[in-house]
Amino acid sequence: MLISVRQTTVNDQTLANEIREKAFATVRHIYRPIDDRSRDPIGNIGGDRIDVIATVEGQNVGVIGLYSEEDVLRIVGLAVLNEFRRQGIARQLVCYADRVARKRGATSLGLYTIAETGNVQLFHRLGFIVLHERIAEWCSSTFFEVVHEVEMKRVVPANDEFSNEQGGPGTA
Repeated sequence: MLISVRQTTVNDQTLANEIREKAFATVRHIYRPIDDRSRDPIGNIGGDRIDVIATVEGQNVGVIGLYSEEDVLRIVGLAVLNEFRRQGIARQLVCYADRVARKRGATSLGLYTIAETGNVQLFHRLGFIVLHERIAEWCSSTFFEVVHEVEMKRVVPANDEFSNEQGGPGTA
C-alpha cells in the first residue's frame, strides 16, 4: 500500500475539514467539545498553520494540522478514517510533521490528546512521552464522568527514523 502525503492548498481546506469530521465522528461518544471554540480549535489557530493530507490509492484518508509555538511544532487535529486505521497512515503524517519541524527549526513535536480514546498508546509507539494529564473541562462524555487531556512531546529526530517508507513526494 502506497501512502502519499502532501500539504494542502487553499482549495483543500474543506476537504481537510471533512476528513477530520468523518474520522472524529467515531470518538464523539467518548468526548465531545462543549462550546464553539472547543468544537473547532484548529480554526482558532492562525499564523503559520498548515494542513497535510494522506492519500491511499487516490482516496484522501487522513489529515494532520501543524503550527509553530516557539521551538515546538504542534500537532492538532490528526485524524485517519476508521477503515484506514492501523495501516501506518498516522505514522506517515507524523513523519511529515518531523520534516516540517526540521525545516522550521523546531526541536520537538507536541500535542494534546484525550486519554480515553486510546491515542496515548499510539503516540507512545511513535516516540512521544507524557508531560502531564489533567481533566479536560472543555468537553463532556456520554461514557465517562470526566475525560482527561494528555500533553505529549517528543524530540524531532535528525531523519525519518520512525518511517517505514517515504511519506510522499518532496518535503514541506
